[in-house]
Amino acid sequence: MIKNYNKRLKWFQDRIGKTIYRGSLSCDCEICKAIEAAGVEILDKDHAKYLTDTSFEMNVEYRDKK
Repeated sequence: MIKNYNKRLKWFQDRIGKTIYRGSLSCDCEICKAIEAAGVEILDKDHAKYLTDTSFEMNVEYRDKK
C-alpha cells in the first residue's frame, strides 16, 4: 500500500463539498488549466477516492487555498 494513503484519503473526504486547489502540472489541456485556475469541488466519497488515487499517480499535491 502507498505510504500515507489513508491519511490523504481522509484529507480529501474531510473536504467533500468544498473546493480545493492543486499545483501546476506540465499538462496544457483545458481540464488541467481549468482546475488550476478555479480549483475542483469534491462531490462525494467516490470523488474523494478518485482524487486521492490520481494525486498519487500524478504526484500532485492539493491544498485548501489558491
